[in-house]
Amino acid sequence: MLAEARAVFGDSRILAPGDGVVSARLVEPGDLARPGMPLFRLETPTRLEVEAAIPEGRMGTIAPGLVLEVTVPALEGRVFSAPVATVVPAADPASRSFRVKLTLPDEPALKPGLFARVAIPGEAAPVLLIPRRAVVHEGQLTGLFQLDREERARFRLLRLGADRGEQVEVLTGLVPGTRFVAGPVPGLADGVRVEALP
Repeated sequence: MLAEARAVFGDSRILAPGDGVVSARLVEPGDLARPGMPLFRLETPTRLEVEAAIPEGRMGTIAPGLVLEVTVPALEGRVFSAPVATVVPAADPASRSFRVKLTLPDEPALKPGLFARVAIPGEAAPVLLIPRRAVVHEGQLTGLFQLDREERARFRLLRLGADRGEQVEVLTGLVPGTRFVAGPVPGLADGVRVEALP
């Protein structure tokens, strides 16, 4: 009976795999804990990783040990060198991409949950840039005024990327060669006729 009591007591103890901080409790007192069921989320201040989805066409250059540049926009765009630690050998059938994990350096400014961009070696992709002053914010919408065939302003939604000083990267919503209002004036609205200054 004593051995059985010790075994039951041992099952009631939860040992973490390492030092860290409990960031979330996923169960409540009295819940039944099953094998494999997550109980807590533990954040470790060191040994942080970045998980990236790499398109299948770019996997020929990715291998464990390869050092890539990781940019963290929340830290004013700081760039870190991170070696590839793990390459999942099977592709995601929905996105046709591979999951890759990179080991980040021990840096106090890095925190779990931050968004990061991973630079993949290869040919540079073309980037579409527009003047920052052309961007219009209407409530929670971001876009610009394109010009139609009748020289009328038409508000179009944009999804913006990296900020490059006086210019900003456009990810979606604008096709190269499209004419738009580079310096919108107060009162400009959808459907208003636009005339170029002489």
